[in-house]
Amino acid sequence: MIFLALGIDPSSDLIDRNLIISFLSIFIILPVSLLKDLHNLSITSLISVLSSAFLVVIIACASPRERIKYLGLIDTSETFVPIRSSVFSGFGAISFAFVCQSSSFILYRSLKDGERTIPVWKRVSNISLGISYVMTLVMAVSGYLSFGNAVQGDIVNNFSKHGFVATVARMFLSIAMLLTYPMEMVVARHTFDSSLFKRMLGMGEPSFIRHALVTTLVWSATTITALSVANLGIVLEIVGAFSSSILGYVLPPVMYLKAHKEHILSLLTDSHQDGTNKHWFEVVYSLKPYYVAFLMTIFGLVSCLAGTISTIVDEASGI
Repeated sequence: MIFLALGIDPSSDLIDRNLIISFLSIFIILPVSLLKDLHNLSITSLISVLSSAFLVVIIACASPRERIKYLGLIDTSETFVPIRSSVFSGFGAISFAFVCQSSSFILYRSLKDGERTIPVWKRVSNISLGISYVMTLVMAVSGYLSFGNAVQGDIVNNFSKHGFVATVARMFLSIAMLLTYPMEMVVARHTFDSSLFKRMLGMGEPSFIRHALVTTLVWSATTITALSVANLGIVLEIVGAFSSSILGYVLPPVMYLKAHKEHILSLLTDSHQDGTNKHWFEVVYSLKPYYVAFLMTIFGLVSCLAGTISTIVDEASGI
């Protein structure tokens, strides 16, 4: 769409989607992804964050004007209805923006020696999540109030195919996606290498050949997916509903419960001083410190299953 807005002939091979993805993936994403140290990605990460910020500003300012072409198509009767059939798939897409637990340890180790403390890490985490929250809220509210039930998973798709504003918005989205990928590659590569080569095969630190091999494998899998799927919105919703729910709402409380496993087992098997067994409601009450963890785990599993199923069903039915 960017090339169409620039006036390039639609029949030209230059605007073939698969050709553009392949070119950018081979000559930009792969070389940057081969970098091993997070410090080397600081500049690309900064550009990605700035691109995301500009994108939010553009959407907040331009969405009301883009709304004109949807007049008569927007059903305003359920604009302020909080619960509907798509709540879990939408919740998954939102969760995708905040799930960063998988990269927490790597990012913590990337801090300088004198700054690798809990107070510094807490400040970095709060600032990062706070900025992400504000940007997500601004984009979500402005987009939903402008397009209502016609809003798409990838809100840029609600913009016209031509026009300067739409073109700039897509340009910033492309830059943000291109330069965010290498950061996620570090996490995926580290997890893959640690699980397969270090734990299962008992090998040591990766050589450059192994580093390049794992990077190429992960890059190939994602590139093939990108070439096969045209709708970014459905990808965000499915990945958000499934993996983000597991990473954000299931694994943290499960790890917390595992860390307190002995205490929980002692509460379950504990008895009165006279040797009689406790009633079930006494046992349940004794688990009060772990209520939140149990509820969060249940919520995450329900959100994962319901969000994934509803997204697939909606996509299959063309909703």
